[in-house]
Amino acid sequence: MNWLGDRYANGDLAAVDLDLAFNWYLRAAERGDRDAMFNLFCCYDLGNGTRADQQLALTLLRRAVDANHEQALCTLGRFYLDGVRVPHSASKGTELLEAARTLHGSVPAAAELSRRLQQGLGVPRDERRARELKRWMRSRRSRMNRWLLLGLTAGAGLIAIVLLARAVFVLGRLWNGPYAV
Repeated sequence: MNWLGDRYANGDLAAVDLDLAFNWYLRAAERGDRDAMFNLFCCYDLGNGTRADQQLALTLLRRAVDANHEQALCTLGRFYLDGVRVPHSASKGTELLEAARTLHGSVPAAAELSRRLQQGLGVPRDERRARELKRWMRSRRSRMNRWLLLGLTAGAGLIAIVLLARAVFVLGRLWNGPYAV
């Protein structure tokens, strides 16, 4: 159901229809879909497909956080660090961004936290911790690059096998004539 909401919100099935997208998100959220809860937060926050309601949006964001939704953890973490819609709390904001990083391996959460720690934005300045997070992000990216390289290598190997099989088939047809089996 959340998938259908996304299709209507992006205009993949037909013209963009935010009202239908909102309805599908609502149905999915009622069944506990954490992505739909976050999408409903966005709908209520921006007034897409419904009237804007900041309090209800914040309630839905908290539900998505309770379900450990990565973007919701990052968003509410930033809200706490900036004191937007919630009272400023460096500890809660840091805790939420750390949760996104540890539970989901979120590089954006680590980058946000590292930047804030390095510059002292909403949190006490901590250069050492910022460097640790940057090292973690580099290791994460290099791990992702290794998997990507492995996937490309495996894909290239598969393509080579298919091309070789095709070449053997064509050469066999040429050798044995057009009617050979």
